[in-house]
Amino acid sequence: MSQPRKVVNFNLMQSAPSDNYLDHILDSDEEESDEENEPYLPPSQDISSASETPAAPSADSNCLTSALETVKIEQSEALPEPVDELTMEQEITRLSDSDRRVYQDLYVELRNEHRQSGKYSLFTIAFPTEQLREGATEHVNGYTSEQAVRFLAMTKMAEKRGISEEVQKSIPNFTEGIESAMVDRAVGHYGLYQISDVGKNFVSAEAYHKNLEEISTLRIDEISTILYNGARYFFCLDSLMIGDTIAVKKIRNSEGTNVVHTFCLFRRTIVKNETLNIGKAMRAVIFGNGEVAAAKDESHPAIGVESSVHNGDVFYPVKMRMNRGPEIAKPNWNLVTAMPLVLNFEKNRELYNIENSYSRSNFQYNEQLVNYCGVMGSSSLVAARKGLFDGRKHAVSRWSFEMLTSRDAGLSVKMKLPATGFPRQWFPGMSIYIQDVGRGEITQKLVNKAVHVIVKATGDFDSTKFADTTVPSRLVHQIGKEQVPPCLQPGFFEQMADGSNGKKIITALFGGLSIGENGVCTKREGYSKGKVSMLPSPVVQILDSLPHTNHKYSVTPNNAQATYIHRISQQKLPITVGAFPIISGKSTTVAIAAHEAATARPETQQIVFLPDENLARVFATHFENVVGKGAAKPVRFISVKQWKMQPRSEDTSIDYPVLLTQFLQKLISENRTARTDLSGTAKSYLKSMGSDNKLDEYWLNIFFDMVRPQIVISTFESLFSNPTVLQHLNNVSTVQFDDSDQIPQSDVVQTCVQYPLATYGLMGDTAKDHIVHECFGCHQGRISTGQLVEKATEWKIFPTVNGKVIYSVNTRIAEMIGKLYYQNDDFTGSEKIGDVIQMRGDIWTNEYPIKIVDHKFGAQKEDKDLVPMMMSLLQKLYQPQDDQTAISPEKIGVMCSTQSQMIILSEFLKNSGIHWGYLESFTGNQKEIVVVWGAAQKLKGKAATMEETTSIISSAKQSIIIFDSAKHMEYRSGDRKGRGWGDLVKIVQENNGLTQATKFLQLP
Repeated sequence: MSQPRKVVNFNLMQSAPSDNYLDHILDSDEEESDEENEPYLPPSQDISSASETPAAPSADSNCLTSALETVKIEQSEALPEPVDELTMEQEITRLSDSDRRVYQDLYVELRNEHRQSGKYSLFTIAFPTEQLREGATEHVNGYTSEQAVRFLAMTKMAEKRGISEEVQKSIPNFTEGIESAMVDRAVGHYGLYQISDVGKNFVSAEAYHKNLEEISTLRIDEISTILYNGARYFFCLDSLMIGDTIAVKKIRNSEGTNVVHTFCLFRRTIVKNETLNIGKAMRAVIFGNGEVAAAKDESHPAIGVESSVHNGDVFYPVKMRMNRGPEIAKPNWNLVTAMPLVLNFEKNRELYNIENSYSRSNFQYNEQLVNYCGVMGSSSLVAARKGLFDGRKHAVSRWSFEMLTSRDAGLSVKMKLPATGFPRQWFPGMSIYIQDVGRGEITQKLVNKAVHVIVKATGDFDSTKFADTTVPSRLVHQIGKEQVPPCLQPGFFEQMADGSNGKKIITALFGGLSIGENGVCTKREGYSKGKVSMLPSPVVQILDSLPHTNHKYSVTPNNAQATYIHRISQQKLPITVGAFPIISGKSTTVAIAAHEAATARPETQQIVFLPDENLARVFATHFENVVGKGAAKPVRFISVKQWKMQPRSEDTSIDYPVLLTQFLQKLISENRTARTDLSGTAKSYLKSMGSDNKLDEYWLNIFFDMVRPQIVISTFESLFSNPTVLQHLNNVSTVQFDDSDQIPQSDVVQTCVQYPLATYGLMGDTAKDHIVHECFGCHQGRISTGQLVEKATEWKIFPTVNGKVIYSVNTRIAEMIGKLYYQNDDFTGSEKIGDVIQMRGDIWTNEYPIKIVDHKFGAQKEDKDLVPMMMSLLQKLYQPQDDQTAISPEKIGVMCSTQSQMIILSEFLKNSGIHWGYLESFTGNQKEIVVVWGAAQKLKGKAATMEETTSIISSAKQSIIIFDSAKHMEYRSGDRKGRGWGDLVKIVQENNGLTQATKFLQLP
């Protein structure tokens, strides 16, 4: 079966394919209307003979009869044995007359059923074609709905005969290695299955395609036979591996179970001597492609050693492509994507030592380190983004699911991770499939006595089926994302031009020459702290006056912001870092810099990267608010498919699908005919945006060709997973990473490789904790995500502009934030001490704006027990008794941290005019005075991260009052640098801001 041979072409009478894909789409309606009336003709007949065929009541039932009844063969008592060299037509002609008629009727019936259910699309190919395919991947991704229907018809025909066929005693055992029986091609009637489980006495296989869901699961047992070179053989079951692809030729029924009678085994794809890196998830990340591999022998000790590096041979199972034509059979979402299998392990001590040295603070720069760590970091990040770390199905009881109400009107599900699932292999960002319900994405992981994950519904999630309580349990498994950016490839660094901006930046990131304030590269020896302290500071001198701009922005930049903008827009140096604290106008600065660069060089393109789609959406909205109707043309690039899955309330006016829709409508209204009647095809596409990958790509090309956006706002994943967009971004002038403290170092490296001549900007917060995927080992996290902004400033590798103004808070709050998290005493706020504090000297005796009202109860009191104190505190503010001036309720906010507090506040503050809610409700809704109920309690069980604590403190413009136990606050653990609520209590106490609740509120 592996030998090349001539294959009969069933499609002799099919018209030649259209050169223009759009023409084919537009003409498809006419072609489909004629399809039902076209008879099936074997190659031995011509068109004229078809008209001589007697008419039949049904066109569908006639499609085989006219051809097959011309073939006369002897009636046989038993079905012919499968042969691996026969085409579908040859297999049909071997049947008896009666069996052919049964087959014909079943074929027509099944095709109609599949069309009605949507598993069999109407398409223009009138006859079944057996194209000459090579290898398992081509067969799986080219398998058609027509092939599936015919295989089912042949299988059901065999069932209807009711003839029990005994196993022939003369079948020999296959004595050679199973590799000798592997094939590259399959023809005739067959179904494609993947081996999903290998046991002692059986093997399970699952269908690749939804079209075969009636027989989606098969067993292979001791009397199943493998077909090779025209003969059948018994074989050893444990010679099969999970992920193997088989072409099932015949099925038998054994005690109500579908069992494989005969099959062909496709040749395996095995790559020798791959480099493997083991992470926390006890899986191997493969160097250079980002695949996550399991060990063939799960008990192998190598797979359990975190951060070890090995070489090994890897078996790669078939992966189904999602870019599929209308005639291709639909993928089976119940099929677990088989993971690559590592067949053997051999330690690689040289690469381990390189990786380990980079994880120490005194490593030495060399090009081998750059190449290995650059590619391995990129591979680890791709592995985390694909999110396939568990290749098993897990049965989850219906009691382990809980429907959640989502604020954005989406559907979320809380699921208890079953005992069979390893928690480190399930993490946020991962896509999963729930049996018979649909797909979702893990957004949160909750670790307590049991591990739960929050899953946001995406795609085809069926909430009605999910709510069905009659189903005792559902199978859940992971789905690897297909559209992720590719990995960096070995040798990337040598291929970069010497002296380019990109190569200079990568060199500095890996311990080579640093880039000074004036752009001069400085030699250094590794990253040891002693040697770093000897280097000159690359801090940029802040401009004394603001440079002139031709555009009026809604915000006037301060001097630090203007300095960063000037260096980016004028392309003064390879890179500039903006080290700005919380609420300091970071996104405003990036937006203006991008717009200034675009107006200065209108023929070029500017890119702004954000860490995720939500932040990209927020930035796009902010960009419009700051820039207004600027001279440059911006677009927030998000794929049409992804955009259609988000709520319309999250759209911005510069989203690519929104601008594309406007572009199409303009084409239609103007009736432009410059390119093959764009007006007519635009009208057709407008109705089906996102439903056809080829059409989406076609219009993406036209949009970027004709509109030519100058500023592209997106995420690294969205741009780099779409090669079509990258082709159009061929004249990039500046690249900025906003919130770059949350951007992986590997993304910056890969962007520098893609755009080596661009000017780069990193805007971020040095105190923020960076994101590390929990599947990473410690070395993987270091070389993949890094601590970009912190590294750039602490290790003095890039010129840095320091921002020290915190907006919308008074200077005393800004000073406290600077001292607590930035080791800096010269931070300033944009707000002055206001009338609220000045008029209430009984509360703010020394005008220090932060107070801790210590109720001293710790955690032994419930929220309801603290209500009298809490209400007394609020009344002291807006209903004072001692002739003090009342503070308007509209100026007061109350931030709660638990659901019970929210219920209490809803009852007592209803219609009071006071704003209350969780921390999130104060974003963009600052109040003059904010009372925080249980600040430490909000962070119970987790570290006091800089981002959350400063967000709490800066939620008020003039004063923050924390109602909590001071001792309880001191017990809360700090961040990775040890900074936490205990330090805040100490600073407040030094400024006489700590007071006892009973004394402050004059309670008995």
